[in-house]
Amino acid sequence: MSRPVTADTATWVNGPRLPGPMATTREVWRHRRFLTHLGFRAIRKLYARTALGWVWLLIRPLFPLLLRALVFGGLLGLMAEGVPYFLFLTVGTVSWNLFASALLWSTRGLELNRRVVSQVYVPRVILPIATTAPALFEFALNLGVLVLAALFYWVKDGTPYISIGVHTFWSVAAVVLTMMLVLGIGFFTSVWGERARDARFTAGQLLTIGLLVTPVLYPVSAVPAAYRGWLYANPMAAYVQAFKYGLLKLEAPDPVHFGIATAVTVTLLVGGLFFFSSKDESDES
Repeated sequence: MSRPVTADTATWVNGPRLPGPMATTREVWRHRRFLTHLGFRAIRKLYARTALGWVWLLIRPLFPLLLRALVFGGLLGLMAEGVPYFLFLTVGTVSWNLFASALLWSTRGLELNRRVVSQVYVPRVILPIATTAPALFEFALNLGVLVLAALFYWVKDGTPYISIGVHTFWSVAAVVLTMMLVLGIGFFTSVWGERARDARFTAGQLLTIGLLVTPVLYPVSAVPAAYRGWLYANPMAAYVQAFKYGLLKLEAPDPVHFGIATAVTVTLLVGGLFFFSSKDESDES
């Protein structure tokens, strides 16, 4: 919030009231309306100045899904334990794409909103949070694709492969923790991304590798037991598995691995907030 420095000069300073992570958190809550404003602003710009416009909403989720289903399900013959492979792949992809897309947007949070913070005071930590809005928007659209796929196979096979019940809370928990993980990492990468585009490019390359070491394209049962410990060194492996279980009720997540992933996520979130706050203070000084 802007505040006067002296009554004589009537000079105003755009800056936080107090430094530090706790003060930063309070500032976010005080300026929470900016989350909605900047979020919708990012969504409106999502397909601006494109020839196809909002048609990309259908192309972006469907084309990669169809291609992966053809390659991994059709050509390589991967199985999905009693569930149509396309449906199995769709559930995993919805979860993974939320993480990958949100992280890339969060990494660009400061870069994309330089003009905003130069015109009016906005707690900078809001920027990597608000710019995940397009990823959440696409997540909702991908859920719509998932519902349509589930209805298609229900009519085709007479089996409701999607199972909703108490176990579905695993999916809800996975989504919440995925966004916490995104923000924990994004608080680091957004600072680096403001200074050099290398952060964005590096994140994209690592996410390409991450897709292959996360049980999106294949079930966990397809991974040899000797390597599953390494698989769960990636927190998203536990979250994708939990998301799948919550909707398909296949391969219940291991509570120990899920707990470790949660601990890593909380640590990254707190550490990222401290890192972001320290860099924010040094930039202001």
